[in-house]
Amino acid sequence: MNKPPAGNNKVILVIVLIVIAILVYIMSDFHLSRESPYQNELFFGPIEKPVPETSATAAGKTKP
Repeated sequence: MNKPPAGNNKVILVIVLIVIAILVYIMSDFHLSRESPYQNELFFGPIEKPVPETSATAAGKTKP
């Protein structure tokens, strides 16, 4: 059998590392964008408006 040239393994390794780096960048960007729900429509499709929280402190009332 013919052995593939040694340079072929280096090319495959570089391609795999580039793909991993791109995936890490996308996932970190996705994780950082979770603060705003409207930036995730690319992944999950259109979403409804978030319901504002109605807690005692948000309404301006003080806790006893």
